[in-house]
Amino acid sequence: ANIGVNMPVTDLTDNFDAVVLCGGSTVPRDLPIKGRHFKGVHFAMDFLTQSNKRVAGDEIAKEAEIMATDKNVLVIGGGDTGSDCVGTSNRHKAKSVTQIELLVKPPNERAESTPWPLWPMELRTSSSHEEGCDRKWAILTKEFIGDKKGNLKAVKLVDIEWKVGENGRSTFVEVEGTEREIPCELALLAIGFVHPLHDGMLQQLKVELDNRGNHPFPEPQMAALENLLHDIRTRWRILPEDIIGHSDMAPGRKTDPGPRFDWARLKRLEL
Repeated sequence: ANIGVNMPVTDLTDNFDAVVLCGGSTVPRDLPIKGRHFKGVHFAMDFLTQSNKRVAGDEIAKEAEIMATDKNVLVIGGGDTGSDCVGTSNRHKAKSVTQIELLVKPPNERAESTPWPLWPMELRTSSSHEEGCDRKWAILTKEFIGDKKGNLKAVKLVDIEWKVGENGRSTFVEVEGTEREIPCELALLAIGFVHPLHDGMLQQLKVELDNRGNHPFPEPQMAALENLLHDIRTRWRILPEDIIGHSDMAPGRKTDPGPRFDWARLKRLEL
């Protein structure tokens, strides 16, 4: 069932005491640059979903097909979705597969800026990458270039350099003399998602949305969560082994245990 589409929300609210919304962000982030309209520029999930349907035996209309076969493929975005695009393109027998990322290349091990329990910023190489892919970092996509028939034929790229401004925020500048065009007949946008789908369920439930299209997080809980994460960041290296409980947390065992982290605060936090 697709709640809010082929099943009204009232089927849930009339029959259950509580309805918990656990969906994620599904609306993909676009790249509205020159040439975005050319045939051959697609959202990653459109490409991946169609491929799964094809494998499952579904019939795909010829005019709607998104195939990487014998094409130079550019995957824009370095996350898991981009990795899936790399693997699928290889299975389609693409002519070449290149994956680019706007950010700099991560370190081979966990970065100091992302201590446990934060998600570690480190280089990840998936089985898809091992199958074959040219990976590049700190690159900005400037333009999609098409032929007279409206088909994508190349992409204009430029190297960038990241800098920290006076306000403490990171910005980038283009590296002079690095702008170039690469052949490309299929560009896949795997640059994240902006917010959940509003049509259907969320509209019927009259869910409050902020100016970014997401449900706003209550301010008191947000403040409490930020304070909690600050404590975790500053104390993660002095947690004793009996609290950590994981053999892979060597830094915590090699340092002075120091004051124990107040995990009861986490349990009391009503999110």
